[in-house]
Order: sequence, then structure tokens, then C-alpha cells
Amino acid sequence: MGRYRKSDETMERIMHASKILFYEKGFQDTSIKDISEKSETNRALISYHFSGKEGLGIEISNQINLDILKAIDRNIRRVCKSCEPILEIAIQFRQFVDFRKKNKDYARFIAELARDNILVTARKHVGIQQLEELGKKYDLGLTKEDVQFIHHCFTAMTSGVILMQYDERFENISYKYIADKEIEIYMQMLGFDPDYIDKILKESSDLFNQFDITIARNFVVK
Repeated sequence: MGRYRKSDETMERIMHASKILFYEKGFQDTSIKDISEKSETNRALISYHFSGKEGLGIEISNQINLDILKAIDRNIRRVCKSCEPILEIAIQFRQFVDFRKKNKDYARFIAELARDNILVTARKHVGIQQLEELGKKYDLGLTKEDVQFIHHCFTAMTSGVILMQYDERFENISYKYIADKEIEIYMQMLGFDPDYIDKILKESSDLFNQFDITIARNFVVK
């Protein structure tokens, strides 16, 4: 039992150190040596637990996403008593775009993961499960092939948008434009009616404007 507890503590120490370094230096400029020194663990243990820096990037990204989704869910329950699933997802899109606009360190970390195609791996399980649930809820008639195709197409597109949003050449493109387009394209891929898409765009914007969520130093979500 003590061995497992020690292993968990080591993993937590590595994760904590990595999160600080990824926030302060970025994913690209953080080395395994940096993580080893910061966490006071040897490099072999980092490789053993996470299969290297890429594995850590996926774990940190998933942890941040989970924290953000929990905060979004709390706010949704506060402002909307009976939000339907696609409306909740549209609000999630708005929050992630907003964070990338307002927190440059978060935007850099996510952009670096997108550049290395790590986000496709990090989001695969959640993205596919989400599409399957939407397909059943709204009777969209999605096949397994449809779900896989839509997930990979949309994730690739989102990675491109993340890189564009981090690029100074496109800094004048508004948060609202990017969020609206992400929601619109996602719903179009699923085959939703244009009038219904317009309805979700308006409702999600109105509800999101009542949110109060921030992402602070070391990716702490408040």
C-alpha cells in the first residue's frame, strides 16, 4: 500500500512542477531536465509515469479542461435551470475561446500543444463521447464513421483556430466572431437546422455574458 501511495505522490509532484513550468516557460521551452529538477525526481520516473513530455502535456491539458468544465457547469446551474446539451456545449466553446483571448500564458500553452498535434490525442475520448451523446439526444443518425470523421475534422480545425488566435497578426479578430464561428461550424457538421443554430448562438451568448470565470497563474481556474 505504501508503494502505491509513494507512486501517487511522485506523480502529483511531477504534475505540479510541470504545470508551473508550462505556465511560466511554455511547453516548448520546458525540458524534461527542468521538470526533473523542479519536481525533485529523476528523469526515468517521468518517462515511466507519463511517457515523456508529450504525455505530461496531455495530462496537464486534460486536467485544466476538467477544471474549466467544472467551473462552467457551476455557472450554468446558476444562470440556466434547464439548459439543453448543445446549448451547454456552445457555452463551453465560448469560455475556452475567451480564456485564449484573455490569458496569454494559457493561450501559448494550448497553441504549442496544437502545433504539435497533441490536442487531437488529448481530446479524442471526450470529443467522441460527446458526439455520440448528441447523436442519440437529437436523433441525428450519426454512424460510427460519422462520429470519427466529425471529431477529427473539427479538432483539426479548432487546432488551426487556436494557432490563429495566438498569432499577433490576427489579434484584431474579436472573441465573439471566433466563438460564433466555432459553434456554427460544429452544429453545421452535425446537421442542425440554420434557424436552430441562430437560436443557440444568441442564447449561448446571452448566458455566457453572465459568467464570471477566470484562469489565473499556473492555470488555476476560479
